[in-house]
Amino acid sequence: MFDRYTDEARRVIFLARYEASRLGSPILETEHLWLGLLRECKKVVRRLAPRVTAEAIHERLMRHGLNTQRISMTVDMPLSDEAKRALAAATAEADSRGQKHITPDYIVLALLREEQAPLSPGESV
Repeated sequence: MFDRYTDEARRVIFLARYEASRLGSPILETEHLWLGLLRECKKVVRRLAPRVTAEAIHERLMRHGLNTQRISMTVDMPLSDEAKRALAAATAEADSRGQKHITPDYIVLALLREEQAPLSPGESV
Protein backbone atom coordinates (compact mmCIF):
# COMPACT_ATOMS: atom_id res chain seq x y z
CA MET A 1 0.00 0.00 0.00
CA PHE A 2 2.81 2.43 0.79
CA ASP A 3 5.17 1.60 -2.08
CA ARG A 4 4.69 5.04 -3.70
CA TYR A 5 5.36 6.87 -0.44
CA THR A 6 8.72 8.54 0.06
CA ASP A 7 10.85 7.47 3.03
CA GLU A 8 9.84 10.67 4.81
CA ALA A 9 6.12 9.97 4.22
CA ARG A 10 6.55 6.40 5.47
CA ARG A 11 8.21 7.75 8.62
CA VAL A 12 5.19 10.02 9.12
CA ILE A 13 2.92 6.97 9.07
CA PHE A 14 5.26 5.02 11.37
CA LEU A 15 5.31 7.93 13.83
CA ALA A 16 1.52 8.26 13.57
CA ARG A 17 1.24 4.59 14.48
CA TYR A 18 3.65 5.13 17.37
CA GLU A 19 1.57 8.08 18.63
CA ALA A 20 -1.63 6.05 18.39
CA SER A 21 -0.01 3.23 20.34
CA ARG A 22 1.45 5.60 22.93
CA LEU A 23 -1.93 7.25 23.43
CA GLY A 24 -3.73 3.91 23.76
CA SER A 25 -5.68 3.99 20.52
CA PRO A 26 -6.42 0.64 18.84
CA ILE A 27 -6.91 2.44 15.50
CA LEU A 28 -4.88 5.02 13.59
CA GLU A 29 -6.93 8.20 13.23
CA THR A 30 -6.30 11.37 11.22
CA GLU A 31 -5.20 13.07 14.45
CA HIS A 32 -2.37 10.56 14.73
CA LEU A 33 -1.34 11.36 11.15
CA TRP A 34 -1.16 15.04 12.16
CA LEU A 35 1.03 14.12 15.15
CA GLY A 36 3.31 12.06 12.90
CA LEU A 37 3.56 14.98 10.48
CA LEU A 38 4.39 17.39 13.28
CA ARG A 39 7.15 15.09 14.56
CA GLU A 40 8.69 14.38 11.15
CA CYS A 41 7.92 17.44 9.04
CA LYS A 42 7.22 20.42 11.24
CA LYS A 43 8.32 22.87 8.51
CA VAL A 44 5.93 21.35 5.97
CA VAL A 45 3.03 21.61 8.42
CA ARG A 46 3.96 25.19 9.36
CA ARG A 47 4.04 26.15 5.67
CA LEU A 48 0.79 24.43 4.62
CA ALA A 49 -1.23 24.46 7.85
CA PRO A 50 0.24 27.07 10.19
CA ARG A 51 -2.59 26.82 12.75
CA VAL A 52 -2.12 23.08 13.33
CA THR A 53 -0.35 22.45 16.64
CA ALA A 54 0.34 19.35 18.67
CA GLU A 55 -1.49 20.92 21.60
CA ALA A 56 -4.66 21.44 19.55
CA ILE A 57 -4.53 17.89 18.24
CA HIS A 58 -4.00 16.44 21.73
CA GLU A 59 -6.97 18.48 22.90
CA ARG A 60 -9.12 17.00 20.12
CA LEU A 61 -7.97 13.49 21.04
CA MET A 62 -8.82 14.11 24.70
CA ARG A 63 -12.33 15.18 23.72
CA HIS A 64 -12.72 11.85 21.89
CA GLY A 65 -11.73 10.01 25.04
CA LEU A 66 -8.49 8.09 25.16
CA ASN A 67 -7.61 4.70 26.49
CA THR A 68 -4.78 5.33 28.95
CA GLN A 69 -3.30 1.91 28.37
CA ARG A 70 -0.48 1.75 25.83
CA ILE A 71 -1.14 -0.54 22.86
CA SER A 72 1.65 -2.83 21.63
CA MET A 73 3.27 -1.75 18.37
CA THR A 74 3.52 -5.41 17.36
CA VAL A 75 -0.26 -5.60 17.03
CA ASP A 76 -1.56 -4.72 13.58
CA MET A 77 -3.17 -1.29 13.81
CA PRO A 78 -5.95 -0.64 11.33
CA LEU A 79 -6.64 2.75 9.80
CA SER A 80 -9.88 4.56 10.58
CA ASP A 81 -12.15 5.26 7.61
CA GLU A 82 -11.13 8.92 7.78
CA ALA A 83 -7.42 8.03 7.75
CA LYS A 84 -7.96 5.69 4.78
CA ARG A 85 -9.77 8.47 2.91
CA ALA A 86 -7.03 10.95 3.75
CA LEU A 87 -4.26 8.66 2.49
CA ALA A 88 -6.26 7.86 -0.65
CA ALA A 89 -6.72 11.61 -1.17
CA ALA A 90 -2.95 12.11 -0.77
CA THR A 91 -2.43 9.60 -3.57
CA ALA A 92 -5.04 11.34 -5.72
CA GLU A 93 -3.42 14.71 -5.03
CA ALA A 94 -0.02 13.41 -6.17
CA ASP A 95 -1.62 11.82 -9.24
CA SER A 96 -3.43 15.03 -10.17
CA ARG A 97 -0.08 16.83 -10.17
CA GLY A 98 1.60 14.12 -12.23
CA GLN A 99 3.84 13.03 -9.35
CA LYS A 100 4.94 9.44 -8.96
CA HIS A 101 5.81 9.70 -5.27
CA ILE A 102 3.62 10.66 -2.33
CA THR A 103 5.37 13.10 -0.02
CA PRO A 104 4.30 14.47 3.37
CA ASP A 105 3.08 17.61 1.56
CA TYR A 106 0.34 15.56 -0.09
CA ILE A 107 -0.65 14.02 3.22
CA VAL A 108 -1.02 17.51 4.74
CA LEU A 109 -3.10 18.71 1.77
CA ALA A 110 -5.31 15.62 2.00
CA LEU A 111 -5.82 16.04 5.74
CA LEU A 112 -6.78 19.67 5.25
CA ARG A 113 -9.42 18.58 2.75
CA GLU A 114 -10.72 15.68 4.83
CA GLU A 115 -14.02 16.73 6.39
CA GLN A 116 -13.31 14.77 9.55
CA ALA A 117 -9.78 16.16 9.96
CA PRO A 118 -9.09 17.56 13.42
CA LEU A 119 -8.39 21.05 12.14
CA SER A 120 -10.03 22.03 8.89
CA PRO A 121 -8.75 25.18 7.13
CA GLY A 122 -11.55 27.34 8.55
CA GLU A 123 -11.36 26.03 12.12
CA SER A 124 -9.53 28.14 14.63
CA VAL A 125 -7.26 26.76 17.30
